[in-house]
Amino acid sequence: MANTTDNKTCLHLVLRSSAELVDRCSDFFREGDEVLFMDDGVMCLVTGRFGASRMHGARGLFVAADLDARGLAQVARDTQIRVVSDEEFPGLLRKHDTCLTWK
Repeated sequence: MANTTDNKTCLHLVLRSSAELVDRCSDFFREGDEVLFMDDGVMCLVTGRFGASRMHGARGLFVAADLDARGLAQVARDTQIRVVSDEEFPGLLRKHDTCLTWK
């Protein structure tokens, strides 16, 4: 998606780690957006579907509880990605003008 002149940002919720889903939604990422990988979407951390080249200037975040549930907490610490708690979720929603869920 081409970058527009407005400053509106979007919170993208990625709920699965399928290659097709990540390719489709990454076309809509833009500078200033945040991408919250949650549920099975946190598996993108180990499947190679998360990386700067796919983010198009958006910032990737991972839900701590979902990483813990899948045994990925140590991997997250080792890669120094941004991990957020469930309590931070409402603040992320308020921060952005829109929210899209990808599942």
